[in-house]
Amino acid sequence: MKRKISLIINGMFYGDSYTKKMLWSSFLLGVFSVTSLICAAAFFQWYFLAAALVFAGGDAFLIKSMDMGVAEVEEDEETEENEPEEELKPDTARSETPKSKEPKKKNDKTLNKEDSAKNTPVKAKAVNEESSSKKKPQPAEFSEGYSDSELKQVFHKYKVKKNHRPILIDSSVKYKIKECPAYAWTSRGQFFLLLLEDEPRRISMGIEAVTRMRYIKEVPANQRKEYDCLVGQGLIPLVFNEYRPVYQSVIKNKRQAEVKNLYEIGGDIRITAPSAKEILLLVQPEFIIEDEIMKSDEFNQYFKQIYKYKVLLSDGVMSMKDYQVKIRSILEKMAEAPITPTTFRQSLTDMVQRGLISAEYASFYTQYNRQYRERHR
Repeated sequence: MKRKISLIINGMFYGDSYTKKMLWSSFLLGVFSVTSLICAAAFFQWYFLAAALVFAGGDAFLIKSMDMGVAEVEEDEETEENEPEEELKPDTARSETPKSKEPKKKNDKTLNKEDSAKNTPVKAKAVNEESSSKKKPQPAEFSEGYSDSELKQVFHKYKVKKNHRPILIDSSVKYKIKECPAYAWTSRGQFFLLLLEDEPRRISMGIEAVTRMRYIKEVPANQRKEYDCLVGQGLIPLVFNEYRPVYQSVIKNKRQAEVKNLYEIGGDIRITAPSAKEILLLVQPEFIIEDEIMKSDEFNQYFKQIYKYKVLLSDGVMSMKDYQVKIRSILEKMAEAPITPTTFRQSLTDMVQRGLISAEYASFYTQYNRQYRERHR
């Protein structure tokens, strides 16, 4: 019973949109049914009883019709604090894999080539691809994916902490990663990544390596051919589908092209925009944009700060509420800064023209600046 409740709760908060909709609808119908039943008993009105029956019937129908295959992700940390953390260097990243998952040697040496090819076409193809392109990052392969029990064992083996967050890594040449779901966490001054490849792999680096997050704008993309690891059903697609890149259509060289915005940490680890939100919550890195606006002397530091937050807002990395809190703080500091009224008004005009703030904000802080200067004259 405890396991079933955990499965349902996990699906309500971490499932895909369909699973969340079905589970929350079932939950709300159950609440309405119980509430109507209580009202029927309290007020002795038949229509409350009828409503309770209708809600209960709808709830029963939803429960029967939806797929309850929501997986549970657990972790066990009973002996973590007493065990030393292993640091996996980039060059030996692939060596840290569970020995129990190594393929067993066959005893029958007379197995003919046709049967061998028939039984293991995927493995043979993977070996050929790896030998022909060792230096190129390869996409994560999923023969059967991970079950909840397997992921629990992997979490225990690699000492995944409670502060772990799911992310999607788009690519990394240094660590030979391509389109791979992963979990990120910090511990004892180290930043860790657990890569959910065909064989799990852990990477660690000093926390200072992720104190900066760089913006990579409009990377060429093809939504139909990317992230095959998230196709189908199972725990991995269920958890990580919401971390797919945000794809956009733009005009490049007079032709329509599909692009995505990525974020880079740890030197060359490129992650998706939804994943950047998780990294910001985990390690609060400095956000770096290297474009013409940030390099220009035409705009002051206040403009550039709001510009960076606007990028995060546009990609869904920052919520509108957080954005408003940030820009109000910046505009207030600019209104109280020792700059001329002309420079202040020009900065507000630039922000409005670039869509960083509304005309109402500009009007309000122009008045705020005037009143501040009169008080401190």
